[in-house]
Amino acid sequence: MDEGALQARHGLSSIYGDPAKEKIRHLQDIRNLDEDVLEGLIKGFKIPLPSLTNPLAVKEILFPANLISLVTNEMWKYGLIPESERFLANVMQTIQAHVMASVSTQ
Repeated sequence: MDEGALQARHGLSSIYGDPAKEKIRHLQDIRNLDEDVLEGLIKGFKIPLPSLTNPLAVKEILFPANLISLVTNEMWKYGLIPESERFLANVMQTIQAHVMASVSTQ
């Protein structure tokens, strides 16, 4: 089986040969990046109530921040400074709106 057929079988037909170019393509895809991070990670995040009987692990608390940092670091690595500024501004705005909505319902 040739490489193209193998990629198509696994749903990878849109992936190109150079992994760095593929990363850059994904980091510049504003619509999908915003959907994944802002909608899925931040807006979809449920703020847990504090509990002494069932405390959260540090990894669970820092998970969204680690992913946001990973995306930002990759943008900087490839010189996508304007894209990273837009991304971080949208992240901060979304977090602020999410927290304010959560505070107003309590």
